[in-house]
Amino acid sequence: MTDSEMTLEKLRAAADRGDTVRAMIDIIKADRGAEITTLGVMSLFVKAFAVSVADIRELPGAKCLGGAVYEDDAMEAIVAPAVARARVGTTGFRH
Repeated sequence: MTDSEMTLEKLRAAADRGDTVRAMIDIIKADRGAEITTLGVMSLFVKAFAVSVADIRELPGAKCLGGAVYEDDAMEAIVAPAVARARVGTTGFRH
């Protein structure tokens, strides 16, 4: 299993546990290093959860990624529902 595949599996497991978007971003940072770009984070969310870029388009504004717009709770309200919808859509049931 490649490093990228391991990160994707960690993200899916985090979603299964109900972890926050911030916790998932922290997993990515821990695996990929603090220099991970917002585009890299978005790419991993798309690959892990089959969300569309449109669903997570606000992610670059997350303060935890260096943006100046959204605190963690706002990011949770924007991104978590998209992840949940995508997971239900791809599996047929909510994890």
